[in-house]
Amino acid sequence: MDSLRVICLPGLGADCRLFQDVSPLLADPVCPEWIPARGKETLGEYSVAFAERVDLSEPFIVFGMSFGGMVALEAAMRQEGFARQCRGILSVSSCRDKTAIDNAFKKRAQLLAYLPDSLLRLGLVTFSERFSPHDSLENRQRMLLRAMANECDLTFFRWAVQACAGWDRLPWDGDQTDVPYWQVHGKNDDVIPIPLGHADETWEDAGHLLNYTHPEQIAQALERMAEAVGGRALALDRVSN
Repeated sequence: MDSLRVICLPGLGADCRLFQDVSPLLADPVCPEWIPARGKETLGEYSVAFAERVDLSEPFIVFGMSFGGMVALEAAMRQEGFARQCRGILSVSSCRDKTAIDNAFKKRAQLLAYLPDSLLRLGLVTFSERFSPHDSLENRQRMLLRAMANECDLTFFRWAVQACAGWDRLPWDGDQTDVPYWQVHGKNDDVIPIPLGHADETWEDAGHLLNYTHPEQIAQALERMAEAVGGRALALDRVSN
């Protein structure tokens, strides 16, 4: 079986370091950088613009964490080339429509608009130290979270939070896209609590950062998705494991 690219899309305030534990298990992982957002464009509009920058010359599957899962879903629904080449989306610790965006998040998004950069940066770094307390993270992983919080693009972060708060995706009925879509959620996720009926698969011992706490299981889920279309996601030295 030929290997499939796995396009890894990170969550809010994060970057490719979010996939440091999963990427070595995969045959061909790629993590494209987010493009700058244009003004007040919606999540759907941004997803189309982003998808147009992705290499669509060959088939791929997507591993979307949180915000990344939302972008992948919107791209699959709105951008023809992306939908044609995407063989599946594994959406982890994410959501599939606007019903998952609660009022508490929307209120925090409104407050965020008034915070100066210095306070926002301080808040992100401080929050990173206690982010997702149900996840048993190693010290190096906590250090990665802190580094990402300290280095993230605040302009993009502000836009992304507002875009998520204003997401207009109607409730999921399963017919929005022909791209195979599978949503995994940790039962103890206190960052994005499981929206009723959203998760296709719930992991009992997991919080929000399954990418760090369950990399082997994530890689196997991607492999199952690849195998379903006659491909392979795992690195060769992992296939027999």
